[in-house]
Amino acid sequence: MDWASRLSFLRSRNGLIVLAVVLVVGVSAVVLYLNLTSPPQAATASPTPVPSRPAPSVPEVGAQTVTRADTVEVLAIVSTTPSSGSMNAAADTPIDLRFNLPVDPATAQIYFTVLPAVAGTFSQGPTPQEIVFTPSTSFGLGSSVNVVVRKGYASRDGYALQADFGFTFVTSLSPATVLFQVGDQVARLASAQSGHSVSVNAVFGDGVPPTVTLQTFRASSSALLAAQVHDANGAFLDAPIDTSSMQLVATAEVANGGTYTATEPDGIYLLLALDGPRQFGAIWLDFSRYGVILRQDDQKIVLAGEDLTTGETTPPFNVTFFNLQGGVQAVLTGSFTGTGEFAAAFPTPIDVAVATSAGEEVMIPVLVPQTSADIKVVGDLSSQPRIFLTTDRAGYQKGESVRFAGTVRMSNDQAYTVPVGMTLAVWWGYGANKLVSQTVVVADDGTFSGSFVMPAGAFSTDGSDGQMMLLIGTPDREASDTPQAFAVITTLGDHAPAGSISVVFDKATYVAGDTVVASVSGVDRSGKPLAGESVRLSVYSAGIVALPSELDSFPGPDTWGVPAQNDVTVALDAKGHASYKFRANLAQKAADQEVTLAVTYGSGATAAMGARSAIVLQAADEIFLLPSRTVYAPGDGVIAPFVVETATGQRAANVPVAYEFDRTDYQGDNVTTTVVGSGTVITDANGLGTVRTLYSGPLGDVVLRIKGKDAAGNVFADAMGLTISDNAAQLSWLGPTDTLMQLSLTTDKIAYAVGEDAHLVLTSPATEQVFMALERGRIHQARWVSLLPGENQLTLPITPDLAPGFTVTLSYFREGTYFTEGVPIAVNNSDRLLTVAMAADQASYKAGQTAHVTITITDATGAPVAATLLADGYEASMSAYKLVDQGSLGGAFLTPAVRGTNGSSSLTGIGSWGGRCGGGEGGPVPAVTNPGHTTLWLTGLTTDANGKATIDVPIAQASVRLVVFGATTRTSLGQAQLDLNVP
Repeated sequence: MDWASRLSFLRSRNGLIVLAVVLVVGVSAVVLYLNLTSPPQAATASPTPVPSRPAPSVPEVGAQTVTRADTVEVLAIVSTTPSSGSMNAAADTPIDLRFNLPVDPATAQIYFTVLPAVAGTFSQGPTPQEIVFTPSTSFGLGSSVNVVVRKGYASRDGYALQADFGFTFVTSLSPATVLFQVGDQVARLASAQSGHSVSVNAVFGDGVPPTVTLQTFRASSSALLAAQVHDANGAFLDAPIDTSSMQLVATAEVANGGTYTATEPDGIYLLLALDGPRQFGAIWLDFSRYGVILRQDDQKIVLAGEDLTTGETTPPFNVTFFNLQGGVQAVLTGSFTGTGEFAAAFPTPIDVAVATSAGEEVMIPVLVPQTSADIKVVGDLSSQPRIFLTTDRAGYQKGESVRFAGTVRMSNDQAYTVPVGMTLAVWWGYGANKLVSQTVVVADDGTFSGSFVMPAGAFSTDGSDGQMMLLIGTPDREASDTPQAFAVITTLGDHAPAGSISVVFDKATYVAGDTVVASVSGVDRSGKPLAGESVRLSVYSAGIVALPSELDSFPGPDTWGVPAQNDVTVALDAKGHASYKFRANLAQKAADQEVTLAVTYGSGATAAMGARSAIVLQAADEIFLLPSRTVYAPGDGVIAPFVVETATGQRAANVPVAYEFDRTDYQGDNVTTTVVGSGTVITDANGLGTVRTLYSGPLGDVVLRIKGKDAAGNVFADAMGLTISDNAAQLSWLGPTDTLMQLSLTTDKIAYAVGEDAHLVLTSPATEQVFMALERGRIHQARWVSLLPGENQLTLPITPDLAPGFTVTLSYFREGTYFTEGVPIAVNNSDRLLTVAMAADQASYKAGQTAHVTITITDATGAPVAATLLADGYEASMSAYKLVDQGSLGGAFLTPAVRGTNGSSSLTGIGSWGGRCGGGEGGPVPAVTNPGHTTLWLTGLTTDANGKATIDVPIAQASVRLVVFGATTRTSLGQAQLDLNVP
């Protein structure tokens, strides 16, 4: 499973409706992570004729509905403690996050970033909707604490945050200290465009007089740099500032909480808080007519300069890069006009760049402590491996051995090469609590394998099932407890089931209005029917990810979600059978979902459990909102593209669609939704449409919801969160992912192939010079783009280095503010996807027989391929109900990595903790696993010249699930699974 975040337009829905085909016996040629509904379509392809759809109803503005909070399909953070922008929080304050849906604190850590970075623990709050982060050490007095919860954090029922959520608060100040805030951020350096002012708010600690003197001095870049010198731990070596060589230009008085506005001629200034000779605090100001944008990857720094008064991108600049640890040290110098590129291989420690043009100096913060720069470069990509890890089965009991295997490649920004002489560490646990720790050597073809006996300490003392996470990474990553891949394992307690339970559904896929008819049957240990016995039934619902059919899809095992119905008692008849019906949309979700019926007989170690899962679609059609701008002001034109498809992946032409802007108010267990805007639109001949309307509703967070009806009148919908603000500059903090804030960008396709041209339309509200860079782990292209008001046409050639996707970053200056925006572009991987076909010699088997299975590997053209295979066979009863049972090999390597570059500018400050928001990754807790055994585990298996291999699979007692992974040295990948059935 890939540790990188998915593209920003993944929804908490899934249209994987044909996964049932992987369960048939005989021939299986299903590639689990390919488009599972239809081949990719070009945007200009004519869709298959489909029945006409009735028009959806359009709600009136002001209409309100009240529903249960747990039925919404978008996770949201409702409130925080401390609140955003609050002052004087305790230095060791817990951070309470309240959501609209039940959440699991166990999964929060991988999506949570707090700066200053401190260790801590997560726990459930007073309600299931709350999690609490309790720091194990103090944030420190006078700290501006920045909290980010990353997009993708999911509720217990699988519904995810669709955008990063961030807020800042300030802890109590140290005595005899004055801090300066710009907006709601503590600042050491603030920069401004010529002719603009900087308003600073003074906040006093204990021991500061009620009023202090503010003296403004004309200073130099050397004095400013000297004041930012820090130690190896990131603490500034603050000392009284010598102003004897500076020119005093202004004096004022300010009280605690007072505001002072500075407007000075171009230059560098010191604003110093004093009472007589005693200094309490300072902020540095830099005014200039010039602006410089910085983008950085692990090998180079790219700079782009502009005259902010004329918009010209031709001023010449001299630039010096400094490291400030222990003193002011020049690292690199150079010059550029327009744009310039400077070699700076990681880990070259660059804290600040100083660019000079026409005698004016501008400061560009990079790694300096408390930087407001966007810092994501964390290593040399050419030496960073990408790893896929799997185990021979999902769960183990005491004394059993875990066998693991996988594939590793040196990423080099997803270019991928086979490593040479690499050793990996495999471990479970952290720090001194490791119960498993060993190393494995990677083979010449980039595969590895190993095993260990389950440690006794991995199991629950009360005999219940538990979870452990098997971690893998380079040895240095084990030392820092930061793995590069993982596999979730169930630690199975004592199981002596009193029988077995079977659950069968009447259909493989449902729509929300259907009724699920389940057949339940049970037998005791001897195989006799559980006549007249009672069983307990629970229905679970989980959100699932759906994508337009044009995009590569990489499904993997998921959680059951949360109960929609719990512990219903049903009596079996004289034959040990029962029929149970429930509404497909029992959970009342306005989104696709996976529903699971779990049936239990008995309790404790003797409990027998059977389950079945199925996909519940909203309707026979799907609608997908595509990546688009998410921040608007009242009066702005909303541009939100979407596509409508049938459930089998065909584009749906001329479909009427209604849209609405909803504002939600969470109160207890209820949510009140108020419509603040609405309208209609119709798809074109290619199933594409765009919401284009002026937003005139209130400020705050709103949801854009778009709905249609299939031919039967079933409603299908999608939703995305928008932020409505009358001051986008206040929202320009740099989080872990990118969004469009003032510019709108639309594409002519949902996904591209290498060799195509991407035709983009970039809509700007004003004449603008925008520095556009195509980035992933590295900066692939970068140039100035001149935009005019309205729509601007751009063409981007899709070169091989841009696969499997990239982010278009757009950096610019507007009205004295630096903005950086971005949107992901998908590039499909058809040339790297293998088809894995498995043909069994029989339709079914008897216990004790051996299945002979022929495996054939072909590439995208149908040609045979030589590949290394991993074949894993295990008792299907362990997880026969799962729609997808194994992690995705393709997902580990061919999911586009999130942008991992740095960004900054000469209007970026120091002191707000706005940057360094890269984060960890992780995955869901799996569904219940039954005990079982491995029947086949073959590593290092290779195909012949015809792309074929033959394996023998022993069938001991019950059906066997066979999963085959295939990989070539050029990192072409394939995967399939097949059930070898015992009736």
